[in-house]
Amino acid sequence: MSIRVLLADDQPMIRAGFAMILDAQPDILVVGEASDGDEAHALARALEPDVVVMDIQMPDHDGLTATSHICCAMPHVKVLIVTTFDIDDYVYQAIRAGASGFLLKNAAPEDLVHAVRVVAAGDALLAPGVTKRLIQRFAHQPVERVEGTVVEQLTPREHEVLRLLAKGFSNSDIASTLNELIETCKDGQEGFKQAAEGVERSDLKSLFFEFSQQRAHFAGELQSIVQQLGEEPEKSGSTAGALHRGWINIKAAVTGKDEKAVLNECERGEDSAKKTYKDALENSMPNHILDVIRNQYESIQMAHDRVKSLRDSYESAGDTDRSNTATTRG
Repeated sequence: MSIRVLLADDQPMIRAGFAMILDAQPDILVVGEASDGDEAHALARALEPDVVVMDIQMPDHDGLTATSHICCAMPHVKVLIVTTFDIDDYVYQAIRAGASGFLLKNAAPEDLVHAVRVVAAGDALLAPGVTKRLIQRFAHQPVERVEGTVVEQLTPREHEVLRLLAKGFSNSDIASTLNELIETCKDGQEGFKQAAEGVERSDLKSLFFEFSQQRAHFAGELQSIVQQLGEEPEKSGSTAGALHRGWINIKAAVTGKDEKAVLNECERGEDSAKKTYKDALENSMPNHILDVIRNQYESIQMAHDRVKSLRDSYESAGDTDRSNTATTRG
């Protein structure tokens, strides 16, 4: 299957040259061209290319802004920055925006072809001269640093990401973390499914089925990223009666037809999921992947709060019933 490429550059001759080089390859197909950042974002949504070859200085939002929008909205689309300007600050901004590669326009045609193939496979690539400077500045920087430099403005995670990119960080570590999250989502999917089947209230059934479907979607989203990294999603996964990560008692609660107990186990499962996601967010990986994890974590937090609120309402109702009973006996 061909690598589908979208070209984004405000100079028609540059686009034509890149198209000629890439279309000459048997495994690469140029599917569209954009002349500014807004058009690049719109065409990326419409065409869903595998790789966007992106210039930086363009009208109607520059290439860095377009890269950030594309990587956040479509993490499966890889962005390769190709620019005239060999400026360190552009490299930092490109990495922050989620770009998978950074190449200069004075590179050889075969370097452009190689870069497209590398980022399409889910790997990171930096121009050799850029890599050398990053290693010198980040991997071997002295303990005492000059205040107020661009280096000082980077977060600890950005420092680590740059080190990993400069050293050719393997995708297997990222895939391992994502597979852990996939298993967590599968547990939530099965756990909420069992909860939905074990309660009588229609509103609880609907809510639990909604959360179960949400976790299935999350698992699929993460599996897609793992495959794009060139790794294989783990083949295990939860089945009825084989749940873990906080869901091990859900079957007993469902069997007992105790809706409060079911809510307790759902909250326990969500507590476990939140911890797994928080741990994942501490890892160093490309920003566009962290954005996916962060968005899923926020949804899990909302589900947890909803379940906790319902559980608390049962406790409040129970306290009221006990108070009324005591008053009647008195």
